Amino acid sequence: MPSGVSRPKKTSADTLSPMWALFGRKKKIKPVRDGRRERRKCPLCGEDTTFIEVAIEKKYTAYVVVDLFNTESTGFQCGACDEVMDLGDTHEPNLSERENKKLAKATAKADAERARKQAEAEKARKRQIREAAEQARAEKAAKESQLDDDLAAMKARMGID
Repeated sequence: MPSGVSRPKKTSADTLSPMWALFGRKKKIKPVRDGRRERRKCPLCGEDTTFIEVAIEKKYTAYVVVDLFNTESTGFQCGACDEVMDLGDTHEPNLSERENKKLAKATAKADAERARKQAEAEKARKRQIREAAEQARAEKAAKESQLDDDLAAMKARMGID
């Protein structure tokens, strides 16, 4: 450097040190009270077991103590390996003959109940249509009666028989 020219001083902005940010995620799994229980075959451990419905809460943090946001969802937890997954990701269980009969009976009962409710709903819908038609006829008859009365009153004022 030539003499008489001074070197610029370094400021704190020129010597920035890297900043570290610590992000984290915590996951809590809790069984849902009165949640569903399904007997299924786990694709991970291969066991026929009961899957229970669980609530999954994920908490995202910065610097370990500052909560950024939370997410909540539900899933099903394997009773054998405790892995959490969607019920659709599991396989049908291997059922005994007795369990197959019990399942068929429960399915038939549910189908019969669904058919009964549909029949009741159809009957109620037809009744509402019938009542609406009767009401429309009654209103039409009342209008015609009112029109006849008005016409008779006009004829009487005009002196027409």
